[in-house]
Amino acid sequence: MAMSAYADILGRAQSVASQPYTPYGGQLTAGLDPTQQAGISNINSAYGMAQPYFAQAGQYAQQGAAPVANISGNDIQRYQNPFQQSVIDATLGNINEADQRQQQMVKGNAAMSGALGGDRQAVAQAELARQQGLARNQTLAGLQSQGYSQALSAAQSQQQNQQANAQRAAQAAGIYGNLGAGAQQAQLQGAGAQLGAGQVAQQTEQQRLNALYGQFQQQQAFPYQQLGWLSGIASPIGSQMGQ
Repeated sequence: MAMSAYADILGRAQSVASQPYTPYGGQLTAGLDPTQQAGISNINSAYGMAQPYFAQAGQYAQQGAAPVANISGNDIQRYQNPFQQSVIDATLGNINEADQRQQQMVKGNAAMSGALGGDRQAVAQAELARQQGLARNQTLAGLQSQGYSQALSAAQSQQQNQQANAQRAAQAAGIYGNLGAGAQQAQLQGAGAQLGAGQVAQQTEQQRLNALYGQFQQQQAFPYQQLGWLSGIASPIGSQMGQ
């Protein structure tokens, strides 16, 4: 009976040994979860997202860094009232008419006093002409000064506007730079959350695949385990039966 048990074990051993190698046909590694794929896609989309903002910020920065030129004589000349000379000419015309009337009055007074053509008339006319010249120059200087002040004020206002525009451009550069960085960071954070959520699903799938592979290994090892168990029972008995 022991010999028949040995024969059965040998037969089983030969049967097990003759079985060909059976590779595992299932999936071993869990692929990327759809959420992970979406996260990777969003990360790729985030590349270069901030570039348009940075480009615009660079333009604003250049505008803000551009030096504001000092006010020159040409700048003031540009803001001169084009009708100022007409006003001066009209004013001088009125002054000349008034001066001529005053000179005629001096002649008339000299004629009435019997000093017409004399030294007293010449002195009086010369003094009147001097006073008239001073008044004319003073009026002309006032008109020119007024025009210059108005042109200077306009040029200064333009310079202040340029400075204000430069400041606004510098502020806009900072805003656009922050917007670009913020948009890209938000995109990356969202994509990172997607990767994390997808990783949980991927790990769960990997555990399921590992369990299936473990069952396959147990299935392949079962005949050998059975054979070893039977050998363990028969060996002690056979060793006591002699050759």
